[in-house]
Amino acid sequence: MAPEAIRRHCRNFSEGALHWDFDIGGTLHSFLPNGGRDCGNFNQDYLPFDEYFAAAVRVVKRQLETSTFSGIFGGDHGVTIPVVHALEVVGRPVHLVQIDAHVDWRDECVDRSVDILAQCAAQRNSLGSAA
Repeated sequence: MAPEAIRRHCRNFSEGALHWDFDIGGTLHSFLPNGGRDCGNFNQDYLPFDEYFAAAVRVVKRQLETSTFSGIFGGDHGVTIPVVHALEVVGRPVHLVQIDAHVDWRDECVDRSVDILAQCAAQRNSLGSAA
């Protein structure tokens, strides 16, 4: 849902990469990093968790290897954690911005003696249909 909403609202401000921007004195294409692109939605929710996780890591690794700029929008920890795992392919410093409505990565919210993925899955299961 979030990616579609972001795309829809961005169209209100720009007509795409060839749109002339008076603030930068050129097209957005001339300002944006080479290789940035919209890879579409990753709709693999039907897969068992382990297969979903592996597929998500593969997709993000491929994106990071072939693009100078990557933006990943939407999702829960089922998105965030595969992205972090995929960062190993970059081989250089990265700038990572995570905007999250929750502060559950704080030390007082995470039991470090238990696998974080297991904690997220347990929390998700405890929410049931409310999630």
